[in-house]
This record gives sequence, C-alpha cells and structure tokens, in this order.
Amino acid sequence: MYSKTYVIPMRPIRWMHPGKNGKNYYDQQGKEKTAVGLYILKEHGKDRPFQGPLKITCTFYMETPKLLRNRHPSGFHCSAPDVTNLTKFLEDAIGRTGVVWTDDRQVAWQENKKIYDKNPRIEITIEELS
Repeated sequence: MYSKTYVIPMRPIRWMHPGKNGKNYYDQQGKEKTAVGLYILKEHGKDRPFQGPLKITCTFYMETPKLLRNRHPSGFHCSAPDVTNLTKFLEDAIGRTGVVWTDDRQVAWQENKKIYDKNPRIEITIEELS
C-alpha cells in the first residue's frame, strides 16, 4: 500500500467561491493555492502519483486563541472556518500541482479534524486503497 504524509507549515485556509469580474469568473485564491502546492511538490519529490481510489486524513492545526475562554476544553476547534471548506481548499491546491493525483475525484474516504495548536499548519496523509 502506497502512502505518504505531507506537512504544510501554513495557517489553514478555507475554500472560497470564485470571484466575478463582469462576465468572467476567477480564482480568488490562486496565490495561496500555489503556495500550498509548492510545499506539496517539495515533499512529494520524484515519487509517483497516487492512483486509484484514495483515503486522505487531514489534521488542521488552528491557531490557539489568545483568550482561553474562547477555546473548547476538548482541544477541538469548533468554530469557523468549517472543516469541509478547509479540505476543499487543500484538495484544489493539491490538484493544481498535477503531480500528486490526477483528480480529487479519486478521494473515496476522508477523515478530517481541526484542533488547536501554537503552531498553525496542515498535515495530510494520502494513501491508496486496495
């Protein structure tokens, strides 16, 4: 089974709808997706692309709030942004690389969580399902 873990030392970013300029739509997050993609490409190196159905496990480490009363006692982050939009942004950024997988439709299974940490970052493990 082929599997790899990537660490992206950036604050998690939520996915946003495309912007509109007159009749044209554009990706408002192109720079951010490129930055995440560069971290992914660096860690992926010359490894082969993932093929077939995939499982992704994402942990979004959200910045710890300055006021402890705003932090849930469980350690889980339970306010905006929602985990679905964080994952969608990450999938789009990985897809733009054209190296890790051919299409995010390959993702058949996801496990995602948001937790607090002093060091905001994203960790994603991708594995092929047999």
